[in-house]
Amino acid sequence: MIHPERLYNYLSQQGVDFYTGVPDSLLKDFLKYVQDNSTAEKNIITANEGLAVALASGYHFKTGKLPLVYLQNSGLGNIINPLTSLADKEMYAVPMLLLIGWRGRPGTIDEPQHAKMGRITIPLLDALEVPHYFMDGDESFSFESVDKAITLALAEQKPVALIVPDGIFEKYEGAIKEDEYSLIREDVLSKIISKLNGNEIVICTTGKSGREFYETNIAANNRIKKYLLSVGAMGHANHIALGVKGQSDEK
Repeated sequence: MIHPERLYNYLSQQGVDFYTGVPDSLLKDFLKYVQDNSTAEKNIITANEGLAVALASGYHFKTGKLPLVYLQNSGLGNIINPLTSLADKEMYAVPMLLLIGWRGRPGTIDEPQHAKMGRITIPLLDALEVPHYFMDGDESFSFESVDKAITLALAEQKPVALIVPDGIFEKYEGAIKEDEYSLIREDVLSKIISKLNGNEIVICTTGKSGREFYETNIAANNRIKKYLLSVGAMGHANHIALGVKGQSDEK
């Protein structure tokens, strides 16, 4: 397996010291290490993956250096436009590494919303003409893939992807930090549910907040009768809600 510190140091030795993207659970141990060992200016989480490609491009324009964009493969859809119309070698030719967590990889068991993107991840990268290399738990093999990706990205001035399956990173607990937040998500959800009259339509975003809403609502005797758990389409729950609201007579 790969220790996050060794990969971070290896990338640093190759001149990669700027990170941006949307965190993915498959990359969490590595990204925890990046967060603990980078300044706020060198590790920037964006609202979506397309913004990360744009941010990485701006960083390259300013410094001439190679940025790294991290994302789950579900975010590939969000980077197609900036990838093809901004970073592509036929446009502004921006070299960057795309560190992509491969959810829904064929032959593995995963959440249903990841199945299709997992199946088409590699064909989609091929269609976008983005070269890709695979990483796995073998450190030597993975570092060789990193070398190849960096060499190609710089030589051809284009984005190159590193595909990361589940379970290749050693556990990293992270630095112990004082919790600066007094709110606990489950408590907030419980209070929100208690304040609603039960007739509202509730749209839950993907991830833990949606799962915890479901469990908290059951504990509240299914107070909310009409709800949608948006298990996919990360970042788009607000516009699902807007679409529902626009067609509803309910307040």
